Parts: sequence; structure tokens; C-alpha cells
Amino acid sequence: MLPGFAQFFEEEQAAPLPTAADYVQTGLVAMWDGIENAGWGTHDGSATSWTDLIGSVPMANSSFGTDYAIPTGNTMSASNLYPFKITGDFTLHGCLVNAPRAWYNSTEFGIGTGAGLENGFALSARDGAINYDVCYRKSYSGTVECKVTTGTSAGQAYSCDIVFDYAAKSYAVYVNGVQAGTATLPEGAWNLDNVNCSIGYGIFNNFNGMGGFKTHNILYYSRALTAAEIAANYAIDKQRFNLP
Repeated sequence: MLPGFAQFFEEEQAAPLPTAADYVQTGLVAMWDGIENAGWGTHDGSATSWTDLIGSVPMANSSFGTDYAIPTGNTMSASNLYPFKITGDFTLHGCLVNAPRAWYNSTEFGIGTGAGLENGFALSARDGAINYDVCYRKSYSGTVECKVTTGTSAGQAYSCDIVFDYAAKSYAVYVNGVQAGTATLPEGAWNLDNVNCSIGYGIFNNFNGMGGFKTHNILYYSRALTAAEIAANYAIDKQRFNLP
């Protein structure tokens, strides 16, 4: 081995993984992290509620592995605990492993109101005409007003960002830091002004049929992140959650 290389190799091997605090922090409103699920730098494998590291809005009905959460019931932040009112641009980020496509696997993660948060933006694992799309609807199980396909598959681990332009009523979806597509809401489709919204994950009708579904984290920003910031957050996910 070349002189000095051994020391360099050991230092590289010993380099600590990024932490939850290493993600982009500007505009961060809420953050649920699978490793630090019980507080900054704290993991509790026996917890039943997922701690919000920023806004103190827990998500109940959760159980935990070493770096992920899975739902034990419909899991969302209660809107009466914190009104996530959409009054401007936002970015919703999630790092997850897809559930199998099935009629009962409605919302892998999203923001909105009503059953399944389907009055709003939802990354869906429903089957039929939906194929791991980020959909916008005006009501639960209603017409999909517009959608962006992530191009992912069952069991795939990846990062997904939904970036909403409030003025244009349009959104872009990023997969592993790369833009997958955009969509614009049809005229009259937007109905979430002054509505208390929740953020949630794993909102399914059959928890025995969610396969290898996992959620590593969810981050919510009160602004549109830049492409460079989205790529930076993905790079952190990749290291912390062993993404391809």
C-alpha cells in the first residue's frame, strides 16, 4: 500500500454519516426522520409516534426500524395540532420504498385534507391508471385533475420532491434529485386556500398488503427549493439510507 494511503483510507472509512441537521434548513417547517425518530440525534425503536424535529407535530400510528418508519394505521399530522395552510410555494420531500400497486394502497405520502389526503397532493400506489404518480385531486378518490409519473416501481427505494408554484398553480416532481416532470392544475381545480391541511404517509386501507413499504423521512418547506438544494438533500439521503 502506498505511503499515506492507509491513513487516508481509514479516515475515509471513519467519516461519519450526515445527520438530520445536514439537510437544507432554510424554510424547513416540519421534519420526520427515520434515524432520529424521537428527537435530534435520538432513535427509539419502541416508539409508537414519529417526532417532528422542527415543528413538534407528531405522527401517531408508527413503528420503526433502524432508519425508517412504517404505518400501523392511517398516519398523518392532525390538522388541529398544526394548520399546514398552503399560502405560497412549498416543497414536500420524502425518501421511501414503494409499496406494491393495489387499490388499497392510496397515499404513500402527501399533503392535503380529507380521507387519504386525496384532496391535495399525493404520491399514490393505487393500481389501474395510476402508476406511482404524484396526483392532485379535489376530493377523496375523485378525478385526478393532473399528475406526474415518478417512473418508479414496486420495492424501489428513492427520494421524491414535490415542488409547488402557488402563483402558477403548477408543480414539479423530482426523483433522486432529477426532475421527472411537471403539471399544471386545471382552471378551478385549486380548492385549498385557507384550509387546514395535514401531512401524512402510508395512508392505506390494508396494512397487511403494504409489502416492503418504508418511509425514511419526510421534510416540508415553506418555499420552493432550488434544483441544487434538491440535489443536495438527495445526496444526503443516498448516504444515510443506502439509496442506489
